[in-house]
Amino acid sequence: MALTLEQLEQRRGYICGSDTPKVFGVCEFPDSTPLDLWYDKKGIKLADVSGPDPQRGNLLEPLAISQFQLIKQNTCTAPALFPVCGRFGNE
Repeated sequence: MALTLEQLEQRRGYICGSDTPKVFGVCEFPDSTPLDLWYDKKGIKLADVSGPDPQRGNLLEPLAISQFQLIKQNTCTAPALFPVCGRFGNE
């Protein structure tokens, strides 16, 4: 039997037995980390990262980093330090 919306909302107020693998970081699903559980319990909706803009960013990030390194003569190897976002055309 599926839970009602009201029951699902009530479950946000406490940690359930099915939440314990997430709490301990041993859940087999990649989007079930302790942080994901916290977001869920707080009702925080994360941005959809499966659309064309994030995919384009993932594709172009290595190129953007290499261009930055050429311009700045930098040997940085930490891509997280140089976020690059772009949008092409009317997509």
